[in-house]
Amino acid sequence: MATDPHTPGPGRRSSLLEEEMRSYRYLRHFISYRRYYLWRAKARYYRRYVNKGTLLVAFIGLCLATMCWVQWRALNPMVPRIHPQAAEIRMEMLSYEVHRRMGAVRYADGRGLVPFATHARIVAGAQRAIRVRQTLRAPVALQLQSDMLADIADYIGMAGVCAPYPCEVVSEYIQSLHEAGERSLQVHQALQPVLEVPEHVVPALDGELRRLAHGWADDFNDVHSHLWMLQDLQRMHADMMHQSSYREQWPLLARLLLRDQQVPTGG
Repeated sequence: MATDPHTPGPGRRSSLLEEEMRSYRYLRHFISYRRYYLWRAKARYYRRYVNKGTLLVAFIGLCLATMCWVQWRALNPMVPRIHPQAAEIRMEMLSYEVHRRMGAVRYADGRGLVPFATHARIVAGAQRAIRVRQTLRAPVALQLQSDMLADIADYIGMAGVCAPYPCEVVSEYIQSLHEAGERSLQVHQALQPVLEVPEHVVPALDGELRRLAHGWADDFNDVHSHLWMLQDLQRMHADMMHQSSYREQWPLLARLLLRDQQVPTGG
């Protein structure tokens, strides 16, 4: 009667079982015996019935598929909603317009530090101060901010990291940007009622309205903070778009080689 050469005898089976239990002893804290047994059986099956030629063909196929995928990623890069150079030019235009309107507040009246005492001068000063704050809330400025934030979100989703910045810094910048915008909006809303005061009434300049006491009374700290935050966002956007040019093809490999900080997943 012929016997299967791959079937061990009783003594051999006993020694194999002891060897198997010794191997499983080191893994019993991580996986169950059933899963260990299945993995071991699969490994022995592939080692016995898959020859070197099949493995070589599979390896070559995997290499070709990887090359095609990398080539496709290289030919179809992530297109930002706004080019970094275009964002820089628009930021320069916004900064110029903001400072031009600030100069109009300082010097348009032509009387320096002389207090505004009439209804007409106070309302004119309020209109000029409101126009300064409207610059950073214009559709062009809001669209620029929205495009840059969307590009940054796409980059982080693609790369899995916030490089070249720590993720905490990115979150703080965005939070500070929103806070600066809210502060500027609050001042804008506080100045708006002055425009509705009847002509025969001189508005009382208290609280936020003290900014209208004379041409230099408004320090525009809220506008400066908002503008600085937008400029920081523009630089962050440019740095991340530069990083995406060589991270996009191999995001996981770049993350491992550069040892980047991972995006936090906790709420």
